[in-house]
Amino acid sequence: MERVKLKALIRQIFNDSKQSAGARTIVAILWNEHNIRLTRYLAGSLMKSMHLKSSQEKTHKYKHADQMHKTHDNILKRNFSPSMPNQVWTGDV
Repeated sequence: MERVKLKALIRQIFNDSKQSAGARTIVAILWNEHNIRLTRYLAGSLMKSMHLKSSQEKTHKYKHADQMHKTHDNILKRNFSPSMPNQVWTGDV
């Protein structure tokens, strides 16, 4: 197979995978779907010559706190209905 056609096929596989397929994945797809035998080293060097670099999108990870964050003491104990006016003043931060 000509190098130009091989490079075009590698670029197509790379773009179809949203730039996440590396040399091993491309070799597997070429072998399974197109019956083209290729080493991963050759696929990697062809990808390097075409400036194709695989990258996987990282998932967002939430940071878990060891302790609950405490800004102020809970004086009201969630009792926001005082018995008389002007006893308790609350506000939103």
